[in-house]
Amino acid sequence: IGFERVHRVGGNLNPEFLPTSIPPCRVVLSHGSRDEFLEPQKMEALEGTLRSRGVQVSRHLHEAGHEFTPAMAQDLVDLL
Repeated sequence: IGFERVHRVGGNLNPEFLPTSIPPCRVVLSHGSRDEFLEPQKMEALEGTLRSRGVQVSRHLHEAGHEFTPAMAQDLVDLL
């Protein structure tokens, strides 16, 4: 299965579970700066792992908690 774009919002994706070979794609990471469940370090680790595997990553930090906001929805629209 191939994909060209991925948008990740507010869910934890452990870098240890990512395949070592990832097809070329664009990934947008949208995250709330006040998220009480997902620490910024987890987002940074995921971003670093993806970049090390050649993935084009855009990270968007929003004034939000653990939620999906209109600004995050716009990140998704922009990606598509």
